[in-house]
Amino acid sequence: MSQFREKPAACRQRGCPAATWGVGFVEPTSPPAPRFAILGQGPGEGEATFSRPFHEQMPAGRKLWGWFHKAGFQRSAGWVGNAVQCYLPV
Repeated sequence: MSQFREKPAACRQRGCPAATWGVGFVEPTSPPAPRFAILGQGPGEGEATFSRPFHEQMPAGRKLWGWFHKAGFQRSAGWVGNAVQCYLPV
């Protein structure tokens, strides 16, 4: 069994080129009425492992949420996602 979340069938049905070689699936997170939006290019391997964009234990997530915490924002107040929702290993 893979450590990564399986991609939805819709990825293949829409003909996404990454559906055949992308790894895992990282769905955006959002409250019902987000106050802000963070859009990343795509998840890293760590984010794909946790199935969470900008995960707090990964370098980009630590940096981003550190800045937001200093500014008084909480992650739970915003939409957080990526343009590409699976990890694309190089």
